[in-house]
Amino acid sequence: MKIFSTFDTQLKEETLSLEIERHGEKNVHIIHRSKLFLLLKTIIPILQAVLFTIIIIISIHYLLPNFNYPNLTGTIIGTLVCIILYNNAISWYIDYTMDYCIITPDDIILTQQKWFLSRLVRTLDVAKIKSIHTEKHSLLHSIFNTWKIVFMSDGDEEQLWEIIFEYISDPEWQKKRIQRIISENIYRQHRHNN
Repeated sequence: MKIFSTFDTQLKEETLSLEIERHGEKNVHIIHRSKLFLLLKTIIPILQAVLFTIIIIISIHYLLPNFNYPNLTGTIIGTLVCIILYNNAISWYIDYTMDYCIITPDDIILTQQKWFLSRLVRTLDVAKIKSIHTEKHSLLHSIFNTWKIVFMSDGDEEQLWEIIFEYISDPEWQKKRIQRIISENIYRQHRHNN
């Protein structure tokens, strides 16, 4: 579904299909956010917001029993409270569903959706990669085996020398899969040049 030119829910599938068509399924890898990200950034904040909303409604009902307001005013106030309470959770949910990183033999493509009106797409040439490493954030991330992966390169004209993708499951396995794709590409290019 394409709501705005920067909010296309089919972009991930279209990009992935195109890259698989170009490089073959075994030479394309996609990384998504982990379930821990969904739990910590979306589900828990929504539950907290629902609890807070219930407390506000009960407080208004019992503390101000004679408080009368027109329906339009109440609707506007309620809508503003909901927007404030649920804004971050909705934003994080959009990140969970629409952020991804696709690795091909030629490029690393990171797509990050920033709410409805903005999308950041960064591409890093695989030939410029100096290192790929994973980083732990905390004990919780170690327990759930959810870390971040960092791609570092020689840099380019825009000074974009690293791509960081956080909250990914089993990052060491992801790293090995990515390194296999990259090394096979380097081997293929080396054989082609000789």
